[in-house]
Amino acid sequence: MHWVPVTHFCTPCFFHYDVIAKFETLEEDQNYLVAIGHLDSVIKPQWKNAGKGAHTNDVLARFFSELDNAQIRGLYDYYRFDFELFGYSAKGYFKDLITN
Repeated sequence: MHWVPVTHFCTPCFFHYDVIAKFETLEEDQNYLVAIGHLDSVIKPQWKNAGKGAHTNDVLARFFSELDNAQIRGLYDYYRFDFELFGYSAKGYFKDLITN
């Protein structure tokens, strides 16, 4: 389930979402949700495991360096609708091997 494209299991097009939180903006998104829900006096966001370990971009570069162009293209094709739906660009991930 962790590797299935979001568009395959949550049918995002069938629902109107007010907020779509992303992991890379999680702190900002969390603060926004607390504010619009007027929950400031109830919820105090905390970050207990921030910044430990290798940087995501370094790990990503190492893994992608082990793939050939056809494999990278296959990954992009598999997740294409997630890229489009959530506003991601493949260029940064695939170092211009794939353009969208």
